Amino acid sequence: IMLRIVADTNVLISSLLDLGPSKAIFDLWVAQKLIFITSNELIKELTVTLGKPRLAKRIPPLESAEFISLIQEKSIIITPSHTINICRDPKDNKVLDAAIEAKVDCIVTGDSDLLILDTFEDIPIVTPADFIKRFT
Repeated sequence: IMLRIVADTNVLISSLLDLGPSKAIFDLWVAQKLIFITSNELIKELTVTLGKPRLAKRIPPLESAEFISLIQEKSIIITPSHTINICRDPKDNKVLDAAIEAKVDCIVTGDSDLLILDTFEDIPIVTPADFIKRFT
Protein backbone atom coordinates (compact mmCIF):
# COMPACT_ATOMS: atom_id res chain seq x y z
CA ILE A 1 0.00 0.00 0.00
CA MET A 2 1.36 3.39 -0.98
CA LEU A 3 1.54 6.11 1.64
CA ARG A 4 -0.84 9.01 1.17
CA ILE A 5 0.68 12.32 2.27
CA VAL A 6 -0.03 16.01 2.23
CA ALA A 7 3.21 17.76 1.28
CA ASP A 8 3.01 21.37 2.46
CA THR A 9 3.79 24.19 0.02
CA ASN A 10 7.24 24.75 1.57
CA VAL A 11 8.16 21.11 0.91
CA LEU A 12 7.03 21.29 -2.72
CA ILE A 13 9.00 24.49 -3.31
CA SER A 14 12.08 23.02 -1.62
CA SER A 15 11.82 20.02 -3.96
CA LEU A 16 11.73 22.36 -6.93
CA LEU A 17 14.90 24.03 -5.61
CA ASP A 18 16.52 20.56 -5.39
CA LEU A 19 16.83 20.65 -1.61
CA GLY A 20 17.74 17.27 -0.10
CA PRO A 21 14.93 15.41 1.64
CA SER A 22 12.16 17.41 -0.07
CA LYS A 23 13.60 16.50 -3.47
CA ALA A 24 13.82 12.84 -2.37
CA ILE A 25 10.12 12.89 -1.39
CA PHE A 26 9.20 14.46 -4.73
CA ASP A 27 11.26 11.79 -6.54
CA LEU A 28 9.41 9.04 -4.64
CA TRP A 29 6.14 10.62 -5.76
CA VAL A 30 7.27 10.86 -9.40
CA ALA A 31 8.31 7.19 -9.20
CA GLN A 32 4.75 6.44 -8.01
CA LYS A 33 5.89 5.25 -4.59
CA LEU A 34 3.80 7.90 -2.77
CA ILE A 35 0.42 9.50 -3.29
CA PHE A 36 0.20 13.28 -2.91
CA ILE A 37 -3.07 14.64 -1.61
CA THR A 38 -3.79 18.31 -2.10
CA SER A 39 -6.67 20.76 -2.33
CA ASN A 40 -7.48 23.72 -4.53
CA GLU A 41 -6.60 25.97 -1.58
CA LEU A 42 -3.12 24.44 -1.34
CA ILE A 43 -2.60 24.65 -5.11
CA LYS A 44 -3.62 28.32 -4.97
CA GLU A 45 -1.10 28.92 -2.18
CA LEU A 46 1.62 27.17 -4.21
CA THR A 47 0.80 29.30 -7.27
CA VAL A 48 0.86 32.57 -5.31
CA THR A 49 4.08 31.65 -3.49
CA LEU A 50 5.90 30.66 -6.69
CA GLY A 51 4.83 34.00 -8.20
CA LYS A 52 6.54 36.03 -5.47
CA PRO A 53 9.51 38.02 -6.84
CA ARG A 54 12.20 36.41 -4.65
CA LEU A 55 11.20 32.93 -5.84
CA ALA A 56 10.49 33.97 -9.42
CA LYS A 57 14.16 35.04 -9.60
CA ARG A 58 15.26 31.51 -8.71
CA ILE A 59 12.56 29.50 -10.49
CA PRO A 60 11.63 30.61 -14.03
CA PRO A 61 7.86 31.16 -14.51
CA LEU A 62 7.64 28.40 -17.12
CA GLU A 63 9.22 25.91 -14.73
CA SER A 64 6.78 27.01 -12.00
CA ALA A 65 3.82 26.62 -14.36
CA GLU A 66 4.94 23.14 -15.42
CA PHE A 67 5.45 22.15 -11.78
CA ILE A 68 1.96 23.35 -10.80
CA SER A 69 0.46 21.46 -13.77
CA LEU A 70 2.27 18.29 -12.71
CA ILE A 71 0.98 18.62 -9.14
CA GLN A 72 -2.58 19.18 -10.41
CA GLU A 73 -2.37 16.31 -12.86
CA LYS A 74 -0.77 13.64 -10.69
CA SER A 75 -2.10 14.43 -7.20
CA ILE A 76 -5.44 13.58 -5.72
CA ILE A 77 -7.23 16.90 -5.28
CA ILE A 78 -9.83 16.84 -2.55
CA THR A 79 -12.36 19.37 -1.37
CA PRO A 80 -12.49 19.48 2.43
CA SER A 81 -16.04 19.25 3.73
CA HIS A 82 -15.27 21.31 6.81
CA THR A 83 -12.51 23.56 8.10
CA ILE A 84 -10.35 23.11 11.14
CA ASN A 85 -9.18 26.10 13.14
CA ILE A 86 -6.45 25.06 15.56
CA CYS A 87 -3.13 26.28 14.09
CA ARG A 88 -1.47 29.28 15.66
CA ASP A 89 -1.05 30.51 12.07
CA PRO A 90 -4.58 30.30 10.58
CA LYS A 91 -3.14 30.01 7.04
CA ASP A 92 -1.86 26.55 7.95
CA ASN A 93 -5.28 25.14 8.79
CA LYS A 94 -5.84 24.28 5.10
CA VAL A 95 -3.09 21.66 5.35
CA LEU A 96 -4.94 19.98 8.21
CA ASP A 97 -8.27 20.31 6.34
CA ALA A 98 -6.88 18.36 3.37
CA ALA A 99 -5.15 15.77 5.55
CA ILE A 100 -8.25 15.01 7.62
CA GLU A 101 -10.58 14.91 4.64
CA ALA A 102 -8.34 12.42 2.80
CA LYS A 103 -7.34 10.45 5.92
CA VAL A 104 -3.67 10.67 4.92
CA ASP A 105 -0.85 8.70 6.52
CA CYS A 106 1.35 11.73 7.12
CA ILE A 107 1.72 15.50 6.77
CA VAL A 108 5.18 16.60 5.60
CA THR A 109 6.12 20.21 6.31
CA GLY A 110 8.93 22.54 7.27
CA ASP A 111 6.49 24.89 9.00
CA SER A 112 7.03 25.19 12.76
CA ASP A 113 3.39 26.21 13.26
CA LEU A 114 2.37 22.75 12.04
CA LEU A 115 5.35 20.80 13.39
CA ILE A 116 4.61 21.98 16.94
CA LEU A 117 1.38 19.95 16.79
CA ASP A 118 3.42 16.73 16.28
CA THR A 119 0.29 14.76 15.35
CA PHE A 120 -3.27 15.75 14.53
CA GLU A 121 -6.09 13.23 14.75
CA ASP A 122 -3.52 10.40 14.67
CA ILE A 123 -1.77 11.82 11.59
CA PRO A 124 1.96 12.36 12.20
CA ILE A 125 3.30 15.79 11.21
CA VAL A 126 6.97 15.50 10.26
CA THR A 127 9.81 17.33 8.53
CA PRO A 128 11.00 16.05 5.15
CA ALA A 129 14.14 14.58 6.79
CA ASP A 130 12.03 12.77 9.43
CA PHE A 131 9.71 11.47 6.73
CA ILE A 132 12.65 9.94 4.83
CA LYS A 133 13.99 8.38 8.06
CA ARG A 134 10.66 7.02 9.30
CA PHE A 135 8.77 6.03 6.18
CA THR A 136 11.24 4.99 3.48
